[in-house]
Amino acid sequence: MNKITISIFLILIPLFSLNGIDSEKKFSPESTVIMFDFNGVLAKGNYAKSTLMFLRLPHKGRFIKGIFKNKLSHALAPSAQSCNCPRCEKYCNRGLKLVNYQKVRKGMYEIVQRLHRQGYCLILFSNVYPESIKNLRMRPAFAELFNLFHGFALSCSENEFAEKPESQMFSYALRIAEKRHPSAKQHVLIDNEKRNIKEAERQGITGIRFHSAERLKRQLIELGIL
Repeated sequence: MNKITISIFLILIPLFSLNGIDSEKKFSPESTVIMFDFNGVLAKGNYAKSTLMFLRLPHKGRFIKGIFKNKLSHALAPSAQSCNCPRCEKYCNRGLKLVNYQKVRKGMYEIVQRLHRQGYCLILFSNVYPESIKNLRMRPAFAELFNLFHGFALSCSENEFAEKPESQMFSYALRIAEKRHPSAKQHVLIDNEKRNIKEAERQGITGIRFHSAERLKRQLIELGIL
């Protein structure tokens, strides 16, 4: 390997390690809001428990039929919680328990806690409904995690139940971030979906594609955030 090849290799290493992120930006707690996706980043599906719960359900066929007829999604919507709709009463509690059989992803609590201690403003930015977060708060591990966040940008009536990567949802998240940290000039989104990262960057947000807690930690260190 000649000197020219080695030089090119050394130049490219930081570019690949940051996965295209602009490392020239300066991030600090005084100027930055960090937004985390929930499913796929902070939480990981506990498929063993959800499968076991499903197998214990009576009338599994009716439950599946209800899901395909959108009864479950109707029941999970915050606006449906007080509508006294028979469909909601029938499917909501079981549906919430089934979809919320998750666990905090290994290594993520420590990263969020460290950012919180450093003084960063943290926003949970997800397509989940507020009712799901309320349900998960009853579990100590999630309650501790959620207490580290300063705000929540969720799919709700305030944004007409918009979802990422819709621009309306990103505008809503930025409004929440502005309320929590009015002087912030930089915004960072950590998300596992490529389309969400693409829309974030279109909105002027620094996007970090999530793969694992270990890799995220390295990226945050390289950016000078951790």
